[in-house]
Amino acid sequence: MPNKKSNVIWLCQANFSAGLESLLTKQLLNAGLADAPIKLLSLTNNCLVKQTKTKFTWDQTKYAAFEQTLLSKNPDMIVCNDKAALGFLTQKYISLALTRGSVYTWHDIPVLIIDEVRKTKSTNQGEWILKQDLAKLKRWINGTQRHQPKFSYTVTESQMDLRDAYNAAKNSILIGTDIETSGQGRNCLITCSGYTTWEKSGKVHTYVIPFVDTTQSDGCFWREQVEEMNALKTMKEIHATPAKKILQNGSYDSAHVLTYHMPYNNYCLDTLHLWHSVWAESPKKLDFIASICLDFYRYWKDESKEDEKNDTQKTKVPQTADGLRAYWRYNALDCYYTTMCALYLSQLYSVPQLAWAKTNYVKEIRQQLGPCLAGSMRGVKWNKQIQQDFEINLTMESLQAHDDLKLMVADPDFNPNSPPQVKQLVYGMLQATPLPRKGQTTDQTILKLIQTQHPLTRRIIEQLWKVKKPKNNAAKYRQEVMLNGRFMYKISAAGTETARQATKQSDFWKGSNVQNIPEPMRIAYEADPGYFLFDFDYSQSDAYFTAFESEDQKYMHTMLSPDDTHCIHAAHFFKRTYDELIAAKRNHEDWCTHKVTGVRSVTKRAVYGANYMMSAYTLFITMGQEAVIAAGLQLGYKDAGSWSLEQLVFLCGKLIEAYFELYPCLQPWLVEEITRAVAKGNLVTCFGGTTRLFFGDLNRDKAAQREMAAFYGQGGTAGNINAFLDDFFFDDGMFKQNEVALTDSSDIMFLFQVHDSVVGQVRQDKVHLLKSLKLQMERDCTIHGRTFKVPVEGQVGVGWGKRMVDWHEDITKEDILKYESQWWETYRGEK
Repeated sequence: MPNKKSNVIWLCQANFSAGLESLLTKQLLNAGLADAPIKLLSLTNNCLVKQTKTKFTWDQTKYAAFEQTLLSKNPDMIVCNDKAALGFLTQKYISLALTRGSVYTWHDIPVLIIDEVRKTKSTNQGEWILKQDLAKLKRWINGTQRHQPKFSYTVTESQMDLRDAYNAAKNSILIGTDIETSGQGRNCLITCSGYTTWEKSGKVHTYVIPFVDTTQSDGCFWREQVEEMNALKTMKEIHATPAKKILQNGSYDSAHVLTYHMPYNNYCLDTLHLWHSVWAESPKKLDFIASICLDFYRYWKDESKEDEKNDTQKTKVPQTADGLRAYWRYNALDCYYTTMCALYLSQLYSVPQLAWAKTNYVKEIRQQLGPCLAGSMRGVKWNKQIQQDFEINLTMESLQAHDDLKLMVADPDFNPNSPPQVKQLVYGMLQATPLPRKGQTTDQTILKLIQTQHPLTRRIIEQLWKVKKPKNNAAKYRQEVMLNGRFMYKISAAGTETARQATKQSDFWKGSNVQNIPEPMRIAYEADPGYFLFDFDYSQSDAYFTAFESEDQKYMHTMLSPDDTHCIHAAHFFKRTYDELIAAKRNHEDWCTHKVTGVRSVTKRAVYGANYMMSAYTLFITMGQEAVIAAGLQLGYKDAGSWSLEQLVFLCGKLIEAYFELYPCLQPWLVEEITRAVAKGNLVTCFGGTTRLFFGDLNRDKAAQREMAAFYGQGGTAGNINAFLDDFFFDDGMFKQNEVALTDSSDIMFLFQVHDSVVGQVRQDKVHLLKSLKLQMERDCTIHGRTFKVPVEGQVGVGWGKRMVDWHEDITKEDILKYESQWWETYRGEK
């Protein structure tokens, strides 16, 4: 173990202000380093050289003076907190954020990289990250670094190497594994697979089994087919060993190895989910996790490719022999760091104070490797003809809107996808006033606010969206993004901070986020032959959990009432009678039911904002100018259409006030919950048992307080849905007809979840099972000794969205098929 450090030089940037030094002094004090032998030093004044507007490098000609001065200080450890110094020390990097937490060696002196201190003020996680890095520094100073076996690896290049890899795996208690892939869709291949074996003897070694060699004419690593088959067999045998398997984001790897028919046996540890179950607000990438967990960590993610598996770029295999060697080493390091992080996190989980994290992890990994993985592998059938109709219609809509826009701005060459041209239009031609501290940005959220400055500005910006949105949707949902005629997606149980499922592009680089599909386009999604789609939705779910968590008597009474909750609230907001609103809803009168300007829709957004403690300004952004103006008109303000931004925001504030007047216990309850959470170390548990650790200062940080308020509603809904999906996926006996359990799990299937609804498919001759589905979804929920059920409304059809008919207990296969036939007649007529 290294000796205790007695002379630590902290290299800071040239403009390290007195304020930053004071902030650092405070953080060092909190970390127990107030008396540590740390000396601040700045050596790189004017050493940064600007290359472009956003890129810099370091002036290499000044390295000798830097080296001489720093060595003259006789440091036995260096902390690098300066970009230019980082360039000198590593001769490679200049990004503190990228390399943060790494330990390099310079002239045999350990160098710890720490990110900019000012980030402790700009992000909730900034202070927490610095605290972890200073704790690492303290361990290095005291010589008490966390133990970490040395990294060693073998690329299996012969049949003997393959046998060695299998024998090591067979004798291991733990195996950390990771695959690399290339291509997309049906052409997505496993290019290599790595395994860090931890044998019973204590030996730790990593093996990489390669399959692709781009320097060969056929692209194959193994020169004989029998050799490649044996490599695949070895891979399968390693997966089947009883050793516990450790992965990072292992549902990605699982999706691919399942297509090879070689699933992981005893896969029970996943570093991404172990991490997210404790620190839901922090990044979940392996390099970040390793930078916190490991004291001998060094950034490696750029050694052979740009980024870890993500949803925007498929991995490319290097084309040179040296590149391939680096690629295989990269794979080995992924396995090694995954294993080391899992061991640290497992030790952390043994601490009694983190019992709540174990509960989170068990729930999360069960979801991820159960319904989430199954739904992600299945995808949903996609109607090619409807998709083509949409693509043509959306393209034509965008082109027509573009022609109109060019006439409006009197510029036949205007390009709405060019930020400089949009900037010139908005801030030049229209003379819009930039928002404070935002500059002349073309960000959509900011342009929503710019719209309020003048009716003409509003009209022009609206036209921009009419051009861009249809075009984007036409590209996003084109036929080329499908796989085998199916729309694919990845369902993640760790995609949010509230335990709600999130979706994104599939692990096969096809498809997209199925939860964000524009409602009109849902009709392109349909059931497999012989099935019906179903969409069963929890009605006003978040509000139920907020009401019963707060114990506001009036709110609970409203939620349990058979009356329409939104109409109850709208009657209060807009001084209408409940009967008048119900009649308008029944008759589909625009002033009540319009999706943007109807009072019922406006009410939904106002309630949502109030429950989540939104500021009036944030509520305005959420509702949008058109909806807020409509609210003003309904309240009798005939000039609301010409109101300023300040007046519109003020109205949003009045809506929030009206809501808290209706439910007076809500605000005091939230204040009490904040106090309780702070006393527990910023821990909050919602219905369903998920506990979240908040990074922000709950006493002062309004954003953190809003997130906490939202957690009770959103987390409660997630807990309820996830509990149902657990039973749905793992318990075949949950659907019983005449006390006989289902004999075929394909009778009814989960496809994906959208917000508060569950979407799946059921056999056409088993549509009666939806009655059991509804009963199981409407499960008892008990909070503070009170039990309630969140009601469920269902729809069923051959296709999704408007191709569905409302479900009821007596609905038949014939009823649904008849509706589908009528829908197609209408659709063809509209075409």
